Amino acid sequence: MAVNDNNLFPAIMEREVLSALLQHQVRADLRWIIDSPPLFQGSDGLLALSGDRAESLELLDAVERLLETQPSRRVGLYFESLVDAWLAHALKLAMEARHLQIFENGRTVGEIDFCVRDKNGARWRLECTIKFYLHHPSSQSIHGSAFVGPDPRDSFERKYHHLMERQLRLSVPEFEPVHRALPVARGILFYHVTDPFNPDRPVEANPNHLHGLWMRASEWRDFEGESFDIDRVVHLPKPYWLSGLFNPGLTSQELTWHEAGCAIKVHFEQSNSPLMMSFRSSGGAKNTESVRCIVVNDAWPTFDL
Repeated sequence: MAVNDNNLFPAIMEREVLSALLQHQVRADLRWIIDSPPLFQGSDGLLALSGDRAESLELLDAVERLLETQPSRRVGLYFESLVDAWLAHALKLAMEARHLQIFENGRTVGEIDFCVRDKNGARWRLECTIKFYLHHPSSQSIHGSAFVGPDPRDSFERKYHHLMERQLRLSVPEFEPVHRALPVARGILFYHVTDPFNPDRPVEANPNHLHGLWMRASEWRDFEGESFDIDRVVHLPKPYWLSGLFNPGLTSQELTWHEAGCAIKVHFEQSNSPLMMSFRSSGGAKNTESVRCIVVNDAWPTFDL
């Protein structure tokens, strides 16, 4: 893919090349899911079920070959497909239900993400979510939260309470009794570039949550990347928002600060969609990012996507 000022997106490629890139991506993204701290405070279903087995890289081999075709562009569905593969093919759990819709009087009242049985026959209910929230204290009065999604209709507290108080409490007679019902939550909380070390977090957030930066598109030109030891940028198109892997062909090639700024300007002249950028330092390892950054439209969070 030739790099130019307006090109943030990878080109279409041959199936064999795409398959090899996807296997590389899947391994990195699954490793990120396993190694990342849960987004929510408290017990996490994936960690509880994986235990020490999560340290075995060999288990990834059974998973990466399952995802050799282009996944859904939706980050949440891609995340769930990796969790599904890990549960069924690495941990070899018996899958009783997957994306099972629950009806009541002909009306959909919820959905079970995963219902699995462990080797002892105990049943586990798991509800998955991967979320990216931006710290925006003045949104508290508008959106009821200081941590709002790129889509401002979403917030940390809204998602947390829906998952914990609604989804995980659904009663499904044919899948009872349940040994444990737990979330599998991963994600990043992003803090504005002018206040990157703000200690604020939602009460229900894991104190060890992953941190990132966020800015509005017009703030790019004034941001001093050098102060964060940043001189290279990689754009991560959906659904590859997980590991931050530099994987040319699926992610963009490395861009200079100027190239990325020009591309961002063009993008937001045509779209309100947020951009996920991986910041890198020339002094760091090639596949190691310094920090993640979400760039949003200047009108965020008051516009509709």
